Amino acid sequence: MNSPSAAESPLQLGRIRYMNVAPIYWGMDQGPAPDRLIQIVDSPAGLNHRMIRNELDVSPVSAAAYAAHHRQWLLLPGLCISCFGPVMSVLLASRHPMEALGNARIRVSHDSASATALLKVLLANHAVTARLSPGPVIRADGIDPSDDAVLVIGDAALTGGWSDHFPYCYDLGHLWFEWTGLPFVFAVWAVSRQTARQQPAAVARLWRLLLASKTEGLSRLSAMAESAAADHGLPLTITRAYYNCLKYDLSPPAIAGLTRWCETMHHHGMVDSPVQLRFFDPPAGH
Repeated sequence: MNSPSAAESPLQLGRIRYMNVAPIYWGMDQGPAPDRLIQIVDSPAGLNHRMIRNELDVSPVSAAAYAAHHRQWLLLPGLCISCFGPVMSVLLASRHPMEALGNARIRVSHDSASATALLKVLLANHAVTARLSPGPVIRADGIDPSDDAVLVIGDAALTGGWSDHFPYCYDLGHLWFEWTGLPFVFAVWAVSRQTARQQPAAVARLWRLLLASKTEGLSRLSAMAESAAADHGLPLTITRAYYNCLKYDLSPPAIAGLTRWCETMHHHGMVDSPVQLRFFDPPAGH
């Protein structure tokens, strides 16, 4: 791999602050900090906004955000967060069955875009129109009694004890798979077209670093599950099951699921034009 050019600016790399991203960054975390790289940690929605404002060069972004900004961003091949069925960390916890949530008030985590968009689609499949109210969602015992249901994502979905407080808990990854037979891609790694054009060699090096880091991380899922269990006070059986649910390769089935999701967003008027998936193409020799 070629050495960085002195003229290259440091790349700003986003990182989700949830445990689900650990396998992608595991290898990077075990070694010295890469040269000319600044990591910015934020929620999924926060990283979306930073990419939209051109504050990041490369970052995981929600599939919904990618669909909305596909003209400004390119996908990094081989990297995503997806599930082929249950995801465990994207839940609709409800006081009523989903089909009975018409005109209900649903508190939705303000940390996610894809989960909220997916919920809207799944509710529409049940001919349900509800009032979605963004806000913080952390623990089940902190939810306002006036909220009929709550959309909770990330670590809070695993640690919040939702099934102890709500009689109905729906895993949105499972509902999508039941409907389409395809995986749901919650996040992809994107690079701004401007950065890809101005610093293609630097982006290529970072992309290969992320791929190598992911390969190492996927070989250490047991260690990650143990670390996550200790950090979050969860049973090891839960964290092991969680990492087994998640898939990190933007494989042909995942691309098919992402394509279906983009088509679904367009069909429901969530994006104004059809989405074409465009990938970063590393320059020869990099």
